[in-house]
Amino acid sequence: MRTLTLIRHGKSSWDDSSLSDWERPLKNRGKKDALLIGNKLKEESIFPDKIASSSAKRAYDSAKRIAECLEYPESEIAITDDIYFATMDQLIGIIKNLNNDWEHVFIFGHNPYFTDLSNNFGKKLIANLPTTGVYQITFECEKWNDISTENGKCSYYLTPKEFKQ
Repeated sequence: MRTLTLIRHGKSSWDDSSLSDWERPLKNRGKKDALLIGNKLKEESIFPDKIASSSAKRAYDSAKRIAECLEYPESEIAITDDIYFATMDQLIGIIKNLNNDWEHVFIFGHNPYFTDLSNNFGKKLIANLPTTGVYQITFECEKWNDISTENGKCSYYLTPKEFKQ
């Protein structure tokens, strides 16, 4: 069995128009939401074998905050431009080429493709994976290369709104 946890980056700031999209930081809300989600994942004993993140500042900062809650070493987070620039097909290729030693992988990235991936593989349709939203897909297969729409299903879904009344 393989488990993929897609986590969209936290709410980002648009305050500094001189920054590129790649450089945009998290807003305070994004920072707080990452800690809420990270602590909830820890409470529910949801831990990754590997964390990979888009190289965009907001995604990597989200990954670092959640990793810290899970006591996952920041130095072990794989940071890649490939996730930031990937199309849907390229993201599927990245996932299919993950190391088979990792049974559970967290990937931090962006919409619209994270919503599309969720709907494609998870069998639990969502309109939008919100910022700091978590969509976990469990695949009934032994190798990442064998993931498909037939053997995947949503096994966990969490959004920061669940903490806000």
